[in-house]
Amino acid sequence: MKNLSIWGIFILTCAVCLWQVGGSLFSGLEERNLFQSVVTERLEYAASGSGDIFVGAAGHWSADREMLEGIEFAAEAVNKNGGLLGRKLVIKPGDDQGSFDGALRVAQGFCNDSRMGFVIGHADLALSATAVQNYEFYNLLVMSPAGSNPNRSGQGFQLSLGNGLSPEQFADGAVDFVVDRGWKNVGLLYSDAEYGSRLARRFESAGDSHDVLCMTGVLPPLTSEGREELREWLRGLAIEVVVLSASPKEERWLADVCRETGNVPVILAGIAGGGAAGMAPTSSRSVPAPGGVFTLQRLGLKESATNVFAKAFQECYGRMPGERVLAGYDALMLVAQAAEQAKSLVPTDISQALRSMEKPRSVTGTVGFDDNGNAVKETLKFISVRSDGL
Repeated sequence: MKNLSIWGIFILTCAVCLWQVGGSLFSGLEERNLFQSVVTERLEYAASGSGDIFVGAAGHWSADREMLEGIEFAAEAVNKNGGLLGRKLVIKPGDDQGSFDGALRVAQGFCNDSRMGFVIGHADLALSATAVQNYEFYNLLVMSPAGSNPNRSGQGFQLSLGNGLSPEQFADGAVDFVVDRGWKNVGLLYSDAEYGSRLARRFESAGDSHDVLCMTGVLPPLTSEGREELREWLRGLAIEVVVLSASPKEERWLADVCRETGNVPVILAGIAGGGAAGMAPTSSRSVPAPGGVFTLQRLGLKESATNVFAKAFQECYGRMPGERVLAGYDALMLVAQAAEQAKSLVPTDISQALRSMEKPRSVTGTVGFDDNGNAVKETLKFISVRSDGL
């Protein structure tokens, strides 16, 4: 009887294990079927020639809506001209809350919608890199306005492109700018470890040949203690200029600290200075005395393409567009141009067209994309912006 009881327990345990394994296999099969269904439906919907095309717009919109305004303004322009291949664009904002979990949540929501034609985002390059595999897996094209191609894994993703500046592009321009003004001691601060480390490596390498010393520091917390820590770092190392890659909120905070600490100039990286977006540019050669805030402008507002856009935006919003507005607008318009050229809304067709376009219409100086999906830019230049408005 005792042996029978032991065998009974053994058989029951095995049955439970088999049930759990079977449930997991069924769940995995169900998830795979859902994925295949969404991908198939997306391709069929793209090729159908009818129905609105949803455009995902991913960013921390509850904190900063400027890039979203550029995306929406671009969609309005496309729709006024008959839509994209005759189909209306409908912007679907997704607020990722500036977090990695939020980026994955927003990305998955976009991926699950078969009417989603493509995605513009995320507004933060690190979050774009977090979500890029989801988009590729679900056959959804994503254009990042925030920097270079967000695919950092080297897996050869074809549906991921970047219309912003790579850290290497920015570093090359910033070193020339620093040398031109005779600064020798440069402090580099960043919040995005991947972008910042690439920026630091390139900056140090380029700076060595010009006798420029680059000292990297960790961006302190935005507190009174962090403010004092940053002041000590600036004074202790005799920093002459700070290069900063951070969020708009962090940019504004750091600019304030630098102004209080001997008016140390600040050069904003990222999307040509998110915190400075919307500020009126002065002469590209002028240096506010003392101190100042500088941003890398990809195309001057005097250029014809940008000037037409800037006037139209000002009439609508009552202000000149900042770089984040330009970045969002350009990202959508470049995808739209590629779709028109390919005469297709199929993601792979658009991706191939983007890489083969010659001299696309652009307000941020994009003249094409390389094989890795990174934007090729026109000559870059720095401008100074009002520091009193930060």
